[in-house]
Amino acid sequence: MQKIVKRLLWIVIPVVCLVGIYLMALLHSFMGDEAALRNGAYSDFYVFWGAAKLGLAGAWQTAFDTEALHQWHPLPEVSVAARYTGWLYPPAIQVLMAPLGFADVATAWLIFSVLSIVVYALGARLLAGRFTTAFALALVAPATWIALIVGNNSLLTAGVAAVAVGLLAVPRAVLAGIMIGALCIKPQVGLLFPFALAAGGYWRCFIAAVVAAVAVTVGTSLIVGVDYWFVLSERLEWAGSVAGPGSRYFVDLVSYYGFARGIGLAHGPAMQVQIIATVLFGLLTVFVWWRPGPFRLKAAILLLCIPLASPHSFRYELTFVTLGVLSVASIERLAFWEGHAGRVTLGLLTLLYLCPLVPLAASKGVLTLFGVAIPTGTIMVPLFTAAILWLLWQQMRMAKAAE
Repeated sequence: MQKIVKRLLWIVIPVVCLVGIYLMALLHSFMGDEAALRNGAYSDFYVFWGAAKLGLAGAWQTAFDTEALHQWHPLPEVSVAARYTGWLYPPAIQVLMAPLGFADVATAWLIFSVLSIVVYALGARLLAGRFTTAFALALVAPATWIALIVGNNSLLTAGVAAVAVGLLAVPRAVLAGIMIGALCIKPQVGLLFPFALAAGGYWRCFIAAVVAAVAVTVGTSLIVGVDYWFVLSERLEWAGSVAGPGSRYFVDLVSYYGFARGIGLAHGPAMQVQIIATVLFGLLTVFVWWRPGPFRLKAAILLLCIPLASPHSFRYELTFVTLGVLSVASIERLAFWEGHAGRVTLGLLTLLYLCPLVPLAASKGVLTLFGVAIPTGTIMVPLFTAAILWLLWQQMRMAKAAE
C-alpha cells in the first residue's frame, strides 16, 4: 500500500503543479494584464517577454533601454519603478527567450512556467532519490510558487543546477558539465561550480562545462553583437550605484552586497564586502567538496552558497535554498539526524524552507520589527550563513565519526 501511495505521489504532485499554473493563467486571462500585474502576476516575466520581442525585431541591445523594454506594458508607472533594474542579463538568455515573443504575454508566461516546473521537478527528483515526501515539499515550497507567479527565471536555473548535481552523482559527468555550462544564461548562479568540480576531482565535468559555456556564450554573442557585453557591464555598474536608500533594487537582495546596502553602506564598500564574501564561499566550497562526506550534504552546501556568492541574487534565487533543503532532507544516514544536532538541523531546514514568506509580510521589501525597519535580505543572509556553517560542522562531525 505504501509503495502504491508513493507512486501516486510521483504522478499527482507534478500534475497539481501544472494544473495550478494553468488555473493561474486562466484567472489572469479573466482579470486582464493590468489587473493581473497589479496583483503580482508575471511582473518579472514582462521584462523577459519585452526583451524577447525586441530580439525578434533584431533590436537586441535596445532591451537595455527601459522605456523601450516596457513599451508593451499596460502599466506605464512600472517602467519608471523598474528603472534601477530593467534588463541586466547576458545575450544567451535573451536569445533563448526570443521565440516567446511570438505569443502574447500570458501565453508566453504559461509556456515558460511549464518548461521551468518540468526542469525544476526533474532536478528535485534527482536530488531527492527515493524520498517522495522531500520531492513533494520542493514542488509546493513557497519559493517555488513565488518564482512561478512573478515569472522569474530562477526556477529554471535552479532546476538546471539541480539536474547537473544529480547527474554528477549518477555519474554522468559530461552531461552534468553541459548542464552547468548552460547556466551561462545567468552566470552568477554558476560561479561556485568550478570550485566544487576542481576540489572534487570531476575534471571531465569541468571540461564539458567550460566547452558548453564558451560555445553558448560565443554563439549568442555573435547573434546580438559583441559590444552587447560592454553595454551590460555599464548597466550593471550603473544599476547598483544609483540605487539609494529605500530602493527596491537592494532591499530584495539575498546577498552580502544587499546585506551591506541594507545596513547603510554605499555601493563601493558594499561591493567590497561582497567580493570578500564570494572569495570565502569559494574557499568553503573547495573545502567541502575536497573532504569526504555524504554527496547530498556537499550538494546542499553548494546550493545554499550560490545566492550568497553573487551580488545580484534576489529573493527569487531562494529556489536554490529550497533545493538545498531538499538535498539535506534526503540524507539517509541515521547518525546525521540523531540527538541534539539532528534537531537543530531539522529546525534550520524548516526556517530555510519557510523564509521566502518573510518578504510577503514586508512592506516594499522592508520588515518593521519593534519599530526598526529592516530590509528582508538583511534578515535572511545571516540565517543562510548560519545554516551553511552548521552543515559544514555536520560534515566534519560525520567524517570524524567515520575514522
